[in-house]
Amino acid sequence: MNELKENYQTTMDKLEETRLMADNLQKQNSQLFAENERQRQQLAEAMDSIHQVEEQKARRLNRIQVTVYTAARLLLGYFFFVRIIRFILRRKSYK
Repeated sequence: MNELKENYQTTMDKLEETRLMADNLQKQNSQLFAENERQRQQLAEAMDSIHQVEEQKARRLNRIQVTVYTAARLLLGYFFFVRIIRFILRRKSYK
């Protein structure tokens, strides 16, 4: 009978130890989940920031390209305009 009580007590002790381990694991799991959620939020903020920077760079590059193309077209237009005016004036001077 004593042996049965000892086995019962040993089993109960192991059961309590297992329950405590399960509680600790559950707490640890909750902490890890909260940490993971915080890191996910930080990563999302970092990704948003990176996307904003990329969009700003793309807009800036587009603005520079438009400015360069406009300047080149204006210079070409001015060159052709001056050539046409010279051509017209020369033709009129020969008549």
